Amino acid sequence: KQWYQRRVREPIGSSTEDETEIGEAFRKFSSTIDEIEQQRERCLSSRSSSAMKRLELFRKQDIANCKEARKKFHSQTDKSCSALEKSLSSKRNQKGIDDLDASCHEERRNLFEGSLKYVWLLHEVQEKKKFEVCEAILQIMLSLKTFYHMGFEMFKELQPYHD
Repeated sequence: KQWYQRRVREPIGSSTEDETEIGEAFRKFSSTIDEIEQQRERCLSSRSSSAMKRLELFRKQDIANCKEARKKFHSQTDKSCSALEKSLSSKRNQKGIDDLDASCHEERRNLFEGSLKYVWLLHEVQEKKKFEVCEAILQIMLSLKTFYHMGFEMFKELQPYHD
């Protein structure tokens, strides 16, 4: 009731002490929010873009190498299967059995070597994926932590306005 009476007695256009304090508080709040928003954009955009670049590089290099190894493995599998089919079909005719058996064994040995290389590459990619993805997420999480801590400190400076 006292606040209302005090407002009625004042001429229109002049500001009271309370209005001045409220205006100052709003200016301080808005400048703090603007500063926090600028910091958020700086923290998140730089960290997120660097994390995304690392993940993109991982995708382009390591996963592309794995896909290429898969193609070689399938090609080697086809060669081994065709050599085995030739060997099986020619044993009936009894012509050049030793050469075909040697070719079949050679293709089989190449298939085993290729499959081990392919499995090793898959294992490397899986392990690197765990590391790269975790590192990228950790980088983003640290930037968020920094941002939230900075925001907390800035809002702590506004404590006098809260009371």
